[in-house]
Amino acid sequence: MREKLLTPETVEELQKALDKSDKNTKFISGGTDMILNLKKMESDGITLIDLSRIKEFKYIMEKDDEIFIGACTTLSEISENSIIKKHASFLAKAADSVGSTQIRNVATIGGNIANSFAGADLIPPLIAMEAKLVLLGKSEVKRIIKIKDFLLGNRKNSLDTGEIMTEIILRKPYKIQYFGKIGSRSRVTISKLNMAANILVEDNEIKFSKIVFGSLGGTAFESTKIVSFIKGKRLDKLNLDEFEKVFVEQVDEAIPERSSRIYKREAVISLARELYGILQMEVEV
Repeated sequence: MREKLLTPETVEELQKALDKSDKNTKFISGGTDMILNLKKMESDGITLIDLSRIKEFKYIMEKDDEIFIGACTTLSEISENSIIKKHASFLAKAADSVGSTQIRNVATIGGNIANSFAGADLIPPLIAMEAKLVLLGKSEVKRIIKIKDFLLGNRKNSLDTGEIMTEIILRKPYKIQYFGKIGSRSRVTISKLNMAANILVEDNEIKFSKIVFGSLGGTAFESTKIVSFIKGKRLDKLNLDEFEKVFVEQVDEAIPERSSRIYKREAVISLARELYGILQMEVEV
């Protein structure tokens, strides 16, 4: 292997590196995914740009109804942050579910999104919060893109050559939040199915919701089927059997011919029951 490693420590140094980048340039922050991928690819001539030393990309702050997260913020920092715990507890839970403590201490939110793995745990709650991504490219060109438009498929996204993610902007979610995942183990496991929910309830009635699935197709997606079914439903009139049924139907619709469909039809019932239980706790007598 003959890679070249650049370690900019300021945004100015990074911009110079971006301006000289080409299709053989790869970016790492935590590097938990990239290091594994390097072993699989032809790495001669690759230039690695390490973003981990740029302090300007490490922060979590709030303003009005939005939360701002620097792309190099680690998953441990997200799971332990008081702002995230207060306003977006399901994102904290998703971050805490990723890998081991050692991985979470290094892996970053920007890297998790940029890797664009269909089963990434952070992506469903980010979609549920209508996340926007701030991207920086050559010649200091910046653009903002919705995360649902950024993701193009499993490990595919719309990043251009010489472009990186600098910030994630989230709309604060509603009170009822949920994140759940099904894997082969209870900890340090890759999701075989995950789901996030962001739901507004007023006077026992579901007024708004976003239900997002990961590991159920080529990329995470919002279930308009389930959202349409539960909109306007009263919590005290919500039938568990009907609730579970629409979740199973979503699995059948998303992966009708995959061998994993039978397993995921059963797995999604567990997630649906957990969410149903949370909703029933909100019933006002």
